[in-house]
Amino acid sequence: MILLCPVDSGQLLLEQSMFISTEMGQAMSREISEGRLKLNQRLVPVHLPYEGLLTMDYGEHNHLKVELKQWLSMGLPQQYQGENLSGKRLIIFPMHGLGDQMYLAVALRYLATLYPGLKVTIVKPSIASAEQWYPLIYFESFYETTGPVVKPDEMRGYDYYLNAEHFAHVSEYNGTYPPEFYIRHFFHHEPHVIVEPVPQITPDSIKDTPNGSAVSSIVRSLKQKGKPLVFVNSVSTGRVRDLPINTLIDFIKLSEDRFSFLVSSFNRPDIQEAVSSMNLSHVQSTEGLIKHVRDLCLIISSCDLVITTDSGITHLAEALSVPCGSVFNVVSPEERTKPYRFSESLNVDFKLEGICETPCYVHALKDGNLCPGMAYINNDENERLFYDYPPCVTHLEGEHLVLLLDALFETFGWKGGKEIHG
Repeated sequence: MILLCPVDSGQLLLEQSMFISTEMGQAMSREISEGRLKLNQRLVPVHLPYEGLLTMDYGEHNHLKVELKQWLSMGLPQQYQGENLSGKRLIIFPMHGLGDQMYLAVALRYLATLYPGLKVTIVKPSIASAEQWYPLIYFESFYETTGPVVKPDEMRGYDYYLNAEHFAHVSEYNGTYPPEFYIRHFFHHEPHVIVEPVPQITPDSIKDTPNGSAVSSIVRSLKQKGKPLVFVNSVSTGRVRDLPINTLIDFIKLSEDRFSFLVSSFNRPDIQEAVSSMNLSHVQSTEGLIKHVRDLCLIISSCDLVITTDSGITHLAEALSVPCGSVFNVVSPEERTKPYRFSESLNVDFKLEGICETPCYVHALKDGNLCPGMAYINNDENERLFYDYPPCVTHLEGEHLVLLLDALFETFGWKGGKEIHG
């Protein structure tokens, strides 16, 4: 285990080493540079084994880094480089996003058909909500899970490891359907034909949902109006793909005569307040409904249609065979939904000459970390603001979402009227 002991001047001493996450290693690096942490043993990271340590700046403690020669001398596995995996054990440290992992699972199913007897272990993140996804995504018999901490003795039991945690800014990733990128970039194969190219989740995904009775009650009350029920999600984990609240509300108002709506509030009190202020009996938010990802799956499967920003909802809807219209600005629709059977898309077309244009491939924003469009507006107006939305989506109007919903409805129909078809 990792044991942090207090020493003089409020510093910490690392007494015993083990596999640590990249994020933990970066945090330690900051503490070392600030003089709050001292090391006396070599560190072995988990997500970026020897590469991660070689790129971290430990200042006067750089001599404690584990280098590749020592890594292999400890009996630890090599990084996978395309070797034959028949009968082998492969441990993978994946991206934490729901969509990223659903894509990874598509590639791994293809890999399992190539290598009989392959056993794949997926390392879980130390994020409770993300860990809920694992039984839904990695449900076939060739999978097992471990972590989030992986000890050296366990690592020695694998033939190869694979770091699939950081790749979103690799140039080859842009313009490619992610499972094909995984197959080519990580597994060193040409993905001529992937038998099942779309995301899948376990058939039991909507069984034993923690808040199933409350979800079913809300769905029944909304469907009593006799209108198609639409699940709407305007929030992504990266913020840059979020849809403006005003656009969302205008969209609902323009469509309320023909549809009922269940709107994801996603821990956003501003969305919850906006939906509540409409005071419409056939428009509800998900506040208090989603206690587990299985509740979310039940909601999606119970609705007739889905409208969402580019997010994990797009992939869950496809896996649940529910028609879904998605709004794209960061990537083009073809890069994310090319083989999808139940999908329509709206591509935000925006350009600031010489500054930015869609698709921009800026996958996430954090406070203080501006996208180029935000930075341009700040510079133009002599401001230093972090905006709620990037400029590309502020030009998105409720009428645009109405067109997307109409296209979805025309193509697929709804369960309460004509049959859904793909």
